[in-house]
Amino acid sequence: MILDDTNSTSLVVNLVIVGFHHKKGHQIEYSYPLAKESLDEQWSNILSYALPDGAHNREKDLIYFHIPSLDKETNVQRTLFGIAAYRQIDAN
Repeated sequence: MILDDTNSTSLVVNLVIVGFHHKKGHQIEYSYPLAKESLDEQWSNILSYALPDGAHNREKDLIYFHIPSLDKETNVQRTLFGIAAYRQIDAN
């Protein structure tokens, strides 16, 4: 979940669900409101933020990160605050 630090009406800017496939690696399973393809181009590193190396060694965890805003309308460079929560589930 990517949060906005301004006084806008909604604090949630984007919601991205990332999964991990044992053969394909990190994959975006769901994205709102941006399309998956748009995220791949502009935030190519969001997958490694959401599920970092070594995540398989932990049952669950919460990760906090910062990512540059995609909003180019203002001349001010903004940083968005991200939260990634993951847990392992039984393959059965």
